[in-house]
Amino acid sequence: MRRLRVYVSGVSGVVGHGVVKNIKAARPEVEIFGSALDKFNVGAHLVDTFAVCPKSDSEEYLSWLRTFLSRNQINYAIPGIEIDLQIWNSNRGVFTDQNCIPILNTMELINITHDKFNFYCSVEKHQFPHSIPTRISTSYSDLCDYFGTRKLIAKPRIGFAKRGFLQIQSESDFLEALNVRNQDLIFQPNLSSDGYEYTSGIFGDDTGGFSSIITLRRRLSPMGYTDYAELVSSDDFRTVIVDYCKLFNPLGPTNFQFMIMKNQIFLLEINPRFSSSTSMRGIFGYNESKMALDFYEKGILPKQPPLQPGKVLRYIEDFYVSE
Repeated sequence: MRRLRVYVSGVSGVVGHGVVKNIKAARPEVEIFGSALDKFNVGAHLVDTFAVCPKSDSEEYLSWLRTFLSRNQINYAIPGIEIDLQIWNSNRGVFTDQNCIPILNTMELINITHDKFNFYCSVEKHQFPHSIPTRISTSYSDLCDYFGTRKLIAKPRIGFAKRGFLQIQSESDFLEALNVRNQDLIFQPNLSSDGYEYTSGIFGDDTGGFSSIITLRRRLSPMGYTDYAELVSSDDFRTVIVDYCKLFNPLGPTNFQFMIMKNQIFLLEINPRFSSSTSMRGIFGYNESKMALDFYEKGILPKQPPLQPGKVLRYIEDFYVSE
């Protein structure tokens, strides 16, 4: 078996950090390369080779990426931050030219989920009972009348995790959101009745199905990533996910975010990438990094792994580096 050389971008962030941790736990023989905007992060010390990279939306980035992939003979590349997911998706030829395989979801799903309002419009016509109504408006009263509640959620049309999300409970909250946010906002009713969100991770087979699944009940930090998660049954979520998989044909690690109100499940959004909770999933026995590498290397879909019940808490710790 050849020794794989895998590049993970954004290793300073929680997603990239988690991807690296899961690779090291399951495939210690893999040589891991990582990058971030500076060297002052723990991820730089967890990979075998680290490089400081330019910003992903800069003019020099693609040239840097080509050189980095070629010089290090990278076999597989995994985006650890949202902007890399989008840049790589639009420039897949960069990887093909360097004989490198980017571990990306389908181009169609990445494109349609990038804009949350466009995503909603694409599924609204199917009238799924678990779809959350979504509107763009400058009138709080009109939204309240339409949704039947004064409790709303405002979120950027384009964004990731829960950054920029606001809870709206009054007209003053609404006007502040419109005035403060220098971006397009969409509005949805706040349907969470238990204070939790639910995240289901699946491994899509690109033909409308999936071969494995895990579901966590979680609380989010103010930065939008999961800081508490517990394993729950996927049975109630599976039926909902089946509908969307048939519609979008996801490939590889794909995340579905849900809220529950009065025992009814509502889909918040689909994220066609590794999740910020991917390291937590690894602890429960669901290692998405291993699944993806095994799939692309061997061409075999992962089987459902046995999952270890329990809870995971995320905390800040110190990492010492000798000089």
